[in-house]
Order: sequence, then C-alpha cells, then structure tokens
Amino acid sequence: MNTTPPGASCVFEREGAVIGTLPSTPASLSVSKTKYNITIRCDKPGYQQAVALSHSGTSAAIAANIALDVVLTLGVSSIVDSAVGADNKYDTPIVLNMVPIGGAPASVVPQLGAATDLTALLADKTLYITEGDSKVTVDYYGTDGKLTRKDGDCTRAGSWSAKDGQLCLGFSAKDETTKCYAVSGTATQPAFRDVNAAADAAPISTRFMAKGNIENLPGDTKACN
Repeated sequence: MNTTPPGASCVFEREGAVIGTLPSTPASLSVSKTKYNITIRCDKPGYQQAVALSHSGTSAAIAANIALDVVLTLGVSSIVDSAVGADNKYDTPIVLNMVPIGGAPASVVPQLGAATDLTALLADKTLYITEGDSKVTVDYYGTDGKLTRKDGDCTRAGSWSAKDGQLCLGFSAKDETTKCYAVSGTATQPAFRDVNAAADAAPISTRFMAKGNIENLPGDTKACN
C-alpha cells in the first residue's frame, strides 16, 4: 500500500468489518482470500480521506488493471477503483494520491513538456498505460535503453530513447517501425501522443508509474497475436 505523500494511516474493511490496519504508508498487509471486495480508507492530517475499492475478481494481472483515475475535484476524496487478480486474489501494489484539504491548485503540479529530461523520468521505471478505453499495458524502461512490453500473456522486447524532447519506441517485430511521442501530463502520470497521429487521436495515458521492474518482466518474448 502506497500513498502520495507517504505517512498515511489506512484501514482495510470487508463486509463491514475491519480486517487490518496500517499505521503509516508505505507498508504491506496480508489478507485472507475471499470472494468479497475490500474497501481501503487512508487518512493523513491536512489531507482529504482517500478510498480504494479492491474487487475480488478473475483477472490474472497484478496491479495492471488498477484503475488509477483519481478524482481530484475540489472537496471530494480521491477514489481508486481496483480490479483484481486471479479468483479470490487482490491486486498489489495499490497507490492512492491524497488531496490537500481545500484542493490543490493546478499551478503546483509540474507539467511535462519538450524540456523534460525523459531519460531521468523513465529509466528503471514500470508504467501501466492505456490508450482510450483499451486495457492496461505494462512497460518496463531499462536503464540500458531496452524496453519490455506486457500485453496480456504477450511480452515484446524493444528499445527506447529520448530524442529532441520526444520519447521514441521501437520493437523487434519486422512489421513494426519506431514511433516517437510528445510527452505531457505530470511526472507521476505522464501522457504520450504519437507525433504522426491526428490531432484528435487519443493519447496514451499512464495510470500508475513505479520504480524498478516491479512486474519482473522477462527479457525474452512470447508469441503475440
């Protein structure tokens, strides 16, 4: 369980009963597997209460389907709707962005652009990304310029680089060419737009970004349909 900022206390509830607590994030809690959802409530002085709902479901992905569309409207708590792993399995990690009481002025959130150091931003990071309403894809950006993408049961090896303020990605498949993206959004939730796409094309958005190869994505690949 992680919160931004850290240092929040969290209560885990299932079927109306408290099943565990965490005194300060980041921290971990082991819970029994059942078919019932878990509600996680996190509090920190000076911040609105943040709530995560972790469903008991049938997805095999770990954390990739956590819907990190955080509601940051004035006076409303952040809410994360978490889809989960295999039968009777709850996703991990769960991340909540906590909103200061009174709301956070947009001006305090750094915006990414052409001057952003993309190498520093993405090296040794795992990104959970989605384009439009499509399913979540997981990318790991190695410090050596290697890229591994997981899409369902398929993994693809590729490469990444930062060039002229743009992120360029290439994969080993013969029918795929290198694509470059303009970067926007924030340092925790960057967004990527294909520089050759139409102006109204949906950008690729980051649901969650974490340090390291937290999915342990392999360097080899599996067949992709």
